[in-house]
Amino acid sequence: MEQVAGLNRETAGGFSMDVFRVESEDGGWVLYKAHGYKPVMRADCQADLIQHVQVITGGKGAVIRFWAQAGVRELRVGGVGVDDAWGL
Repeated sequence: MEQVAGLNRETAGGFSMDVFRVESEDGGWVLYKAHGYKPVMRADCQADLIQHVQVITGGKGAVIRFWAQAGVRELRVGGVGVDDAWGL
């Protein structure tokens, strides 16, 4: 992962992508930059957070990390080609 102008970015398939994380808090969901502590957005539904990531990144692609029973998982949205889909 590289730091670009204060943003956390990850390279996937030659494209630089923003990295976010989603956490459960107080019965809702909160979106953060990967290593940030200030919320980007709060929502009742994870889908709203995913849609917001696509809007703020202009569909160029992003990685969203979240905790699951099996550990940390990644969801790659926007800007992911068919050849890159194997990582999902």
